[in-house]
Amino acid sequence: MTFDDLNSFGAKREPFLFIVDFKAQNIIAYALCELEAKDIEFCIDEEYAVKEHTDFLEKKGADFSEYKKKFDFVIEKIKSGETYLLNLTQPTLIKTPLSLKEIFGCANAHYKLRYKDEFVCFSPEKFIQIEGAKISTFPMKGTIDASMPNAKESILANQKEMAEHIMVVDLLRKHIKKKKKKVRVENFRYVHEIEAGEKKLIHVSS
Repeated sequence: MTFDDLNSFGAKREPFLFIVDFKAQNIIAYALCELEAKDIEFCIDEEYAVKEHTDFLEKKGADFSEYKKKFDFVIEKIKSGETYLLNLTQPTLIKTPLSLKEIFGCANAHYKLRYKDEFVCFSPEKFIQIEGAKISTFPMKGTIDASMPNAKESILANQKEMAEHIMVVDLLRKHIKKKKKKVRVENFRYVHEIEAGEKKLIHVSS
């Protein structure tokens, strides 16, 4: 599957789902009418109702000393000028008696996907929306525990969070500028709460 194949769906005005890895090397695409037969589910729900359920995930995070090695490595790369924007992620071991299909069904998320028995993924962030001739993006950068004192005021006043948010907004603005002459930020740094298992989080978006 190539990006030309994706363009062929667009040329035929046929709705489709595509999945691509972060290196844009492996691409999977199916017409929406094929998904049930392929055992694939996705959900886009802007106003989902929160489903109450008991905590069923046993999580084991990274050892701090191992994580610190990776963190220090990233800091050195930033200092040397080899990168200025990097997302350090870490695998977390999850144990649960539920199937991927059951996890997909009970997950509280605006956007979620189950790909057969291989993986499920969820996100509170809408990356791209196209309505008529208008392209919108909704970058999310900045998260805080909603139970912290003055959480909203604290994260909006944090200079580090502000700098990261501006950088991501500017990055996406430049990308859209390649396709659209008129680009503007309509709502800069607004907050909203999401349910995150045992607690609520506040996210900052634009």
